[in-house]
Amino acid sequence: MPLVLALIFSMGGGVAQIYATPTPKQKIAISTDLPPLPIEEVGKIEVLPSVFPESWVYIDESSFSSMFGGKMIVLDVAETNPHKRIKGTADKNLIGNFVAPKSREEFYIAESFHPRGSRGPRTDVLVIYDKKTLSPIKEFVLDDIRLTALPRRHAMTLSEDEKFLYSANFSPAASITVVDLDKREIVGTIGTPGCVLPFPTGKRSITSICSNGSLLTTVLDEEGKKLFTT
Repeated sequence: MPLVLALIFSMGGGVAQIYATPTPKQKIAISTDLPPLPIEEVGKIEVLPSVFPESWVYIDESSFSSMFGGKMIVLDVAETNPHKRIKGTADKNLIGNFVAPKSREEFYIAESFHPRGSRGPRTDVLVIYDKKTLSPIKEFVLDDIRLTALPRRHAMTLSEDEKFLYSANFSPAASITVVDLDKREIVGTIGTPGCVLPFPTGKRSITSICSNGSLLTTVLDEEGKKLFTT
C-alpha cells in the first residue's frame, strides 16, 4: 500500500521531521501483545544551580516570525548533546528587554501585552524571575511605554551596585523608569527629552545619548530620585 509522507517544519528550532501516514485504504492491525506504556511522572520541577557553570550563557532570542514568541534561553555552550544543551527558558513577549545581575539570584524581563493578542490597550510589565526555578517572583505594571526595539544591551540596565534597575521608555517621549530592587518597588520616572538609553556611568549616575550627538548625565540620590542633570 502507498504511504503519504508528511513534512513538518518547526520555525522556532529549525527542525524538520518526516513521517509516514497510511492512506485511507491501508489497514493497521492493533497488537495486544505490547506492554502498556509506563506512567509518566508529572509535577516534577527541576532546579538550576544558584551559580551557573562558566559554560552556561543567557541567550536573548527574538522571534522574527512572531513578535510574541521571544524567549530568554539558558544554554550550555559546552554541551555536545543537542538535547541537553538548553537548560531552561522564560517567555519574553513583544520584543521584551532582558538583563541579569551578577550579585542576585534572579533576572529581569520587561515585556508588553495586548488583551486581544495584537490589539487592544497595551500593558507594559517588568517581571522579576527566580534564577534557579525560572519562575516569576514579582511583577510590576509600568506606567510608561517601554522602549520596544530589537534587543540591545542598554535598553534595560543595572546600577553599579545592582541596587537599581533602569528601564528605557519611548512613547516617543524619552524617559527612564527607576526600580529599587532591594525594596521591590518603582521609584519613579525621570524624563530625558531628546536623549535615550540608560548607560550606568557611576554608582548613582546614568548617561543617555541625545539626538544631536551630545550626552545627558542624570545623577540620582541614594533613594533613586533625580538630584540633577548635566
